[in-house]
Amino acid sequence: MRIETHCPDGTDPQCFGTVTMELPYTGLSATDVHRNWNEKDELESLTIYPPNDPRWIAENERWLSESEIDSIKCDGYFEIEHSDFPDHNCCGACGSSESYNAEGENITAL
Repeated sequence: MRIETHCPDGTDPQCFGTVTMELPYTGLSATDVHRNWNEKDELESLTIYPPNDPRWIAENERWLSESEIDSIKCDGYFEIEHSDFPDHNCCGACGSSESYNAEGENITAL
C-alpha cells in the first residue's frame, strides 16, 4: 500500500512537499491507515487499524514488532512514529543534482 508523506529533505526551493512511501503490509485499505500530520505539514505518525482477523497478523508478522502485535490484539490498532517509517526517497527536486535560487532560477552552472 502506498501513502503520501512529507519529503524527508525539503531543502530545495522547488521541493514537491510530499513523496510516496510504500508500506510493507498486505490487506489494508485506505480507510485502515490514518495519517497524523503536525502543524508543519509533516507526517508525524500513522495509526493503522488492520482487519479484525488473526490471519492478517500471520500474513504480516515479519513486518510487525511484538509490541505492535500486542497493540493490535488489545486495542485493534498500532501506531508507527515517523522515525520508524519504512525508508523512502526524497522528492525529485530535492534528489536532483540541479540547484535553484529562491526565485526558482536554475543556478547549477553558475
